[in-house]
Amino acid sequence: MGTTLDHLDALAAQEPAFLRKTKKSLVAQTFEDIQTEEELQEVHTYLFKRYVLLGKVISARNLHHKHFYSMEMDYGHQAYLDKLVQTRHAVTQALESLEKRTAQILYQREKWFEWVREVQDDQDKNRQKEQKKIKLEAALFRRHWKEMEARLRAAREKEEKKRQEAYLDDAWRERMKERAESGEETDSGEEWDPIEDVFEDDRARYIHLIRHFLWMGDGEKKDELPDLVPVDAEPGSQDVKIGDAAAAEKENGDEQADAAPGQEGKKKRKRGGKNKKKKTVSPEVVAEQAQAAKKEPAREPDEGLIKSKEDIFTRLKMGVEKDYSHVDGPLLVGTAHNPPELLFSHSKLLPAALRAKSIQEFLADPSISDSDLRDLCLQVEKPSLQALRDACADYFRGDEPDDYEDEEEKEEEEREKNQTIHEYIRHHARYGDLDDGYLFRSFLSRLSRDKLGETEKLAQEVDDDTEMVNKKMKVTVCGRSIWNYASQRRMARDDWLHFSILAKDCSFDDAIALCRNWDDGNFLTEELTQMGFIPFFMDLSAEKSTTYNQMKSVSRKLVRRLESRNFVCAHMKRNDPITRRFIQYALMRPGELFILVCDGMNGRTVTAPQECHRWLVRSRAGNSRFRPGIEPTGQKHSRDDGWDVGMEVNGDFFELAEKERSWHFGFKSYYEIYLWDFSPGREFMDMYYNIRDLLIKAHRVRGCRDKFKHMRPIMETLTREPDTKRVRQAKPGEMTLYDELAGPDADPYASYNDTDAAEDAILFEEEMKEGVPENIPFVEISNPVQMLESTPMPLNSEDEDSSDDSDTGGKEKAPYTPGQDEFPFKAPPIWEQQHNLFKASNLGSDRKALLDRLDFSSVKLKVSTKKIFKLKSQEIMERDRAYIFKDTFHLGDFEPGAQERYRESQKLIISLQKHSSPFPQQHQWAWFCMQVLDWMKLKLTYDDYNPDVNSPWPHRYILQDIVQAFMTMGLFFPNLAVTSVIQEFLNKTPEGEKFKDSKIFDRGYRASRIPDIRTRTSCAYRPKKFWEEWEKVYPGDDTFIDAFPWDWNMAIRPTIAKLYRAGIIGPAALQVHPDVVPGFAVANTEPQRPGKLDLFITYSNVNTFVKGMPPNFIQYKDWPDLRAAARKFSTSKQFSADKPPRFALLRLWSAPYYYPLMMMLGMRQHVSFIDPVGRAWEWKFIPKDMPMSEWSLHNTTMLRLGFLREQLMGLGCGTGFVTPINRPKPWQEGKFAAGDKWAHGKSEMDDRVVHRGDLVLVMGEGEEDLLKWCMAVTFALQTKPWLREVDLWKSFVNIGLDELEGLDEYWLD
Repeated sequence: MGTTLDHLDALAAQEPAFLRKTKKSLVAQTFEDIQTEEELQEVHTYLFKRYVLLGKVISARNLHHKHFYSMEMDYGHQAYLDKLVQTRHAVTQALESLEKRTAQILYQREKWFEWVREVQDDQDKNRQKEQKKIKLEAALFRRHWKEMEARLRAAREKEEKKRQEAYLDDAWRERMKERAESGEETDSGEEWDPIEDVFEDDRARYIHLIRHFLWMGDGEKKDELPDLVPVDAEPGSQDVKIGDAAAAEKENGDEQADAAPGQEGKKKRKRGGKNKKKKTVSPEVVAEQAQAAKKEPAREPDEGLIKSKEDIFTRLKMGVEKDYSHVDGPLLVGTAHNPPELLFSHSKLLPAALRAKSIQEFLADPSISDSDLRDLCLQVEKPSLQALRDACADYFRGDEPDDYEDEEEKEEEEREKNQTIHEYIRHHARYGDLDDGYLFRSFLSRLSRDKLGETEKLAQEVDDDTEMVNKKMKVTVCGRSIWNYASQRRMARDDWLHFSILAKDCSFDDAIALCRNWDDGNFLTEELTQMGFIPFFMDLSAEKSTTYNQMKSVSRKLVRRLESRNFVCAHMKRNDPITRRFIQYALMRPGELFILVCDGMNGRTVTAPQECHRWLVRSRAGNSRFRPGIEPTGQKHSRDDGWDVGMEVNGDFFELAEKERSWHFGFKSYYEIYLWDFSPGREFMDMYYNIRDLLIKAHRVRGCRDKFKHMRPIMETLTREPDTKRVRQAKPGEMTLYDELAGPDADPYASYNDTDAAEDAILFEEEMKEGVPENIPFVEISNPVQMLESTPMPLNSEDEDSSDDSDTGGKEKAPYTPGQDEFPFKAPPIWEQQHNLFKASNLGSDRKALLDRLDFSSVKLKVSTKKIFKLKSQEIMERDRAYIFKDTFHLGDFEPGAQERYRESQKLIISLQKHSSPFPQQHQWAWFCMQVLDWMKLKLTYDDYNPDVNSPWPHRYILQDIVQAFMTMGLFFPNLAVTSVIQEFLNKTPEGEKFKDSKIFDRGYRASRIPDIRTRTSCAYRPKKFWEEWEKVYPGDDTFIDAFPWDWNMAIRPTIAKLYRAGIIGPAALQVHPDVVPGFAVANTEPQRPGKLDLFITYSNVNTFVKGMPPNFIQYKDWPDLRAAARKFSTSKQFSADKPPRFALLRLWSAPYYYPLMMMLGMRQHVSFIDPVGRAWEWKFIPKDMPMSEWSLHNTTMLRLGFLREQLMGLGCGTGFVTPINRPKPWQEGKFAAGDKWAHGKSEMDDRVVHRGDLVLVMGEGEEDLLKWCMAVTFALQTKPWLREVDLWKSFVNIGLDELEGLDEYWLD
């Protein structure tokens, strides 16, 4: 002892120059002034030697104090001990700071240095005080008291012998003898220092504990985990359930519990520690006083409960009964991958760890002090569950980086970057009340990105690239590569097996929070969670809480209604095809379930129902005739309809769900799915079955083999004992669990069939394209109608002036711009050329007068965006809606080749209007258009806009409409001088020559091609025989789903899917019941198309429509005969040879299943229908199967031609405008007969225009007269509200009577 103390005193004179000169204390020293490695080494040598000597002196003084001063209470000696302990603590901190400075100089050029420095700084912030470490050390030794007791007993016996003088003399002589034999120099004056043996014992205990925690036997040389599964085994090949493999071992646990101290000992410890004075003691004293100094029961596992490898192998082989009763909390063992990770937080241990090639070599390094080993031992003894999970995943990673990269975050950032401002606004218009500021934050982030200069952007990209390069770094510590990030890859079943052994009895909540990605959750076993649907909050008590209590009233019986809906909140994998299908299937069933989806990556609402459908609990008092669950829900919010809403899906509900849930994922790659019933008071099992069926279809389960497909890698390695049914690893040739449950002998569970596959091919056609990845986010099926109905902003704001887009840099463009190739808010270029010519020309008096009558000077060639937003909202809506609906109309046209023909005709007409003639002064077409307008008593433009939805004028777009009418009809009058500009385009321009040989000019070809589509006959005019097959299969109740033949399904459902994608129909939020939804979709054939099943809809409410017909209703059989009208006109007068009678059959465009007429919201329920799988649909446009649908289009055409007739008679707007129109009173009140529909006297139009349904016969005296009348009729039909179009492929313009007589009956009906 004296020698050591002398060495410590003598060391003060050897203090380095830096320490002598510095004014900072050792505790505050950072050594930043030292710049060389040599000076650092000098200071380190001195401090380390001083640290070792202080440790020896303190240990010796503690031993001395225990033997000679413990009873005398020598406070002076105790104060000296405390001073030595404080000095050693200061030296320890100085060494740590010195190691950090050394590492900074030596490793600052290494990539991993900054990362290690961050780990060390974080450790410094959370550093525990030395006194607390001593207490933790004491608790550590108490947890392993059995082995410590044996060691202390041996130490006391040894010390007892050492007290005897003779023993000390013999030991000294023996020591001298050993030195002499080994050739060492002996110093007869040197005294033996007994603290050396105590010091060696101290270090050995720490090393022994670390080796025991890591399953490293004293004689073992390898520094890695034992192979718990064979190397060549596939993941999941063990016959042990996850969680059971490391479950409590009952027998061994009971034996350990018996050996542990009993309750009596616990009480004694509590009494002994009640008023005990706290002291600063050494580890040796703490170890010896462990039994008497315990202040609390040891609830953590001790060394006896940490199983050895042999114990684990025995348990895995024999199996034990799972019992949690004797365990409180996780039971932990170690892994050799933990210590290297923990070494980063210890600056003093890091250099030694970098030098060592194995854990054994690291533990044998003499530069490591016992206190450092103590700190490391405390951390290794009890790692966190997250650290265990990461260690299990890293164990199989090895020296190679993860293949896993978080591409989802990169893709999400890229999508955010490419999203336009229009899309932000549209999203906010739909889900702004649910997104909690998402739009505002994203919008500001986008603006800040757009305002970055090119230099800043380049610098940012460089920084991003540098960050990506440095993202994945590794350093070799103790011979093992350690990465600067936890493994993000999916944990295999073997990894979870290791984890279950290391973290015993880990709960589901803890385990699911440890998952790094969605695929980690392969330990889930319940039916829904097995299929990727993991609930976290639900309420299925709607059946019990929904009540209808009768209330007393004087006038009538009232019922107090309290309605509630079941709801389930769950997680599903993000960017997964199964999830996308599940969401889409749920969206198509609002009559059963409503769905709201939030993106866990950014909190954005992906899809949600209308606000009126989001209630969960509501109450109301009403009359007793209410039928629960049957009456349809309107478009109004429940509050607007007299209901008191107690709970609804909104921000408050999200907060409640977050508060009530008991677990969270450790990652963001998921969707939050919120599902609730449509009908209140449903049984909870009905909702369960709905969700299960949707999941089965989303997984495309055709049978049992498909049902277990996602578990096949595990089930093919397992078998089941025939007697005990115990699952074990399968041997070669044995029937596996997969063969048993999914074999051909199993009961079929066919749910997904060929009809579903055909429907999916339409719903998810983008995903089936080559090169499209599977991991794409869910995007709602979008179509023009859906965008218009959900977005109250103008979709078309065309403007080429960048000054109007200064807020976005002029770079934003809406992803969908309806009419972008047309001229919604500007004049066509071909008119602009003529307009400028007129302004620069010296015109005659007649032409100047014409321009004045047409208000030529007020014509604006373009309406700016700023001006557009100042227009009336109805004007903007109707103008935008026209182009949107036209796009939708033709998306739903399934006639073979129809869409290609339409695009060809549109391209031809638009190209004509863009034509720039090299000789504009030679063409008279513009004057002809203005003469027609003057004849119709209209102007070129009006500043006013008629709010009457049925009125075709006035408006500011007359010019565009008359030009389009001329270009449309002029195509079929090649011999007229006024159409020379069209012939110039077709014959003298490269663009026009493409259309010169188009079949649109071949009337004979078109007349011979009868469309292969169903007829337009409505269900009311179908013969009863047509519905006989349906009446045979329909049982007449709500079990209709099982009645549909499979061939009907194949004919009906793909067609419905196409109509849905196009926006013609949509899922109806109606109770799927015949009392609510009157229509059924059936399949049948027609005589002209034998063997071709097609979609037809039968309605049960035909009588309701018949009773609602107006007084001027004309039966289909009473419509005019167009052939007879043409013959009458041909014989009405003597026509000259140069002006023979010419005819035109103009047919309005319509699709096979619907007319281009809007279905009002209030009428959609009356024409809704149910499909073969029990989904309710509503029409957004008038279906041809609707009762009396023929009259709808006939009446629409009649009204539009009636406005033209009034205008020609001087009773409309323009010259001679009368306000109001002088219509007879019966006409105004709608009380008139069919023959009295106009009552304005005789008009020349009466002999020139006759119509039948959607077909208009136009008659003229010669070609030019026919062109004038065709232009007027086309203009009247296609102008405001711009929803109707003349179908050029089914129209026959400029034909003679003989050609008209020779047409097939199809073209004249």
